[in-house]
Amino acid sequence: MPGITDRNFHEVDPHFTARIVESYVRHHTVGMSQVSELITSVHGALAQLGRPSDLEEVLTPAVSIRQSVRQDYVVCLDCGYRAKIAQENLIKESTLPYSIVQATQFFEFVKGIAASSTQGNEVRLAPVLIQPMAAYDVAKGVARVSTGTPVNGTVEIAGPEKFRLDELIRIALRAMNDPREVVADPNALYSGALLKERTLIPEDDAELGELRFGDWLAQTASTQAAVGAAAKQSH
Repeated sequence: MPGITDRNFHEVDPHFTARIVESYVRHHTVGMSQVSELITSVHGALAQLGRPSDLEEVLTPAVSIRQSVRQDYVVCLDCGYRAKIAQENLIKESTLPYSIVQATQFFEFVKGIAASSTQGNEVRLAPVLIQPMAAYDVAKGVARVSTGTPVNGTVEIAGPEKFRLDELIRIALRAMNDPREVVADPNALYSGALLKERTLIPEDDAELGELRFGDWLAQTASTQAAVGAAAKQSH
């Protein structure tokens, strides 16, 4: 982003960035491939607060930013050209210092996982291991790595607990008073793929977040109750 110096970027409190990103992810559908860009964008925008900005020519992109990042390709904002996602390989092959952060699934994705795996009144999921984490912890991890010394490698971050995928969604639906039945099905697909036992979990040396799933569920329920109470008082 023009005008952001290393010094300005480092002045922003990563916890503040994490809170904003966590709030955004709670209320918007954000793909895993978009999280890093979102955190960087928020962190950079905060670094610019209170600083004069240069007037720049306003350009109209070929597609919206939201539409530019797809599952298996990116779209050039200038001309609309579709290109395969190979950012990590390009970064690794370059001569520039870098750090790549890979995070596990978010707690905030449990509803979407259940929805995409629902057949009638059943949610069919493979009983494989999963180690999800809160969006807040993801944002903190990315902010910490991005403002630190480049590691010239990949840093994996994950939640503090492992679950079976079917168990995780069963706990979530029960907490939401959702009557759907969760069925453990070894042949169930996840995003169109057949999962192996450890497909969704990181290596043993991954950096772990702090917030546990049960505590996140309690916090989410408390926040929703407060919002509902405030809405009733406003009428």
